Amino acid sequence: MNGGIHLPQLSKTNKVIIIAMVAAFLLGSIMKEFADFQFATLLGLSTANILRGNILSPFSYPFIGTGLMEVVFNGMLFWFIGSELEPLWGRKRYLTFMAVSLLGGALIFLFLQFMFMGTSLLSLTGMAGVTSSMLVAYAILYPDRTFLFMLIFPVKAKYFCMLLIGMQLYMGIFSPSFILAWGHLGAILSGFLYMAYVANAKNFKGMPSFKAKKKKNHLKLVDDEDKSNGPKYWH
Repeated sequence: MNGGIHLPQLSKTNKVIIIAMVAAFLLGSIMKEFADFQFATLLGLSTANILRGNILSPFSYPFIGTGLMEVVFNGMLFWFIGSELEPLWGRKRYLTFMAVSLLGGALIFLFLQFMFMGTSLLSLTGMAGVTSSMLVAYAILYPDRTFLFMLIFPVKAKYFCMLLIGMQLYMGIFSPSFILAWGHLGAILSGFLYMAYVANAKNFKGMPSFKAKKKKNHLKLVDDEDKSNGPKYWH
């Protein structure tokens, strides 16, 4: 991304994800307008939905976009970021990363919602959690590449993600719907832990190593104290 805008080729996997997001958003908009039906009420993630027996909501909630700009922005991230991560990791690893991020965020969201709100209809929806996790993964792999914050200000990826996490933490503390922010933070944490596990356990290409580097042994030339006139040796 340095030296201009880099547009990777849209991969097949991300194309399918974007099409599914757009189709679900359009169908939800039509149902809301003409049938007064809220997709988020049925397919969004919440403790109320889980207790009603909707066990599919942890898998359906990412595709329920509630705003046009949200769908457009997340779609762009799948194109720009996802289409770079997938060729690097492979489709299976890429999809597993997304699944771990989404389900990890879902579990943390449900736990905190139950602890602080009990049975609530406040629903977690959209791809913001997984796209935030993708951004952090990208910043770990390419920390010095440049993002355009608000499409105007150039910011290195590592600082952009620090800002992103800081904003989510602020919302998680001060926002009335703070549980939603913790769901996104849970997705980021889950994706990071998955990267760390794969990097350390599998030494997988495209994953940075999180292991502490061992100090290298250095050779030094010393004198043999017992043989003052003898040869020197490497120790």
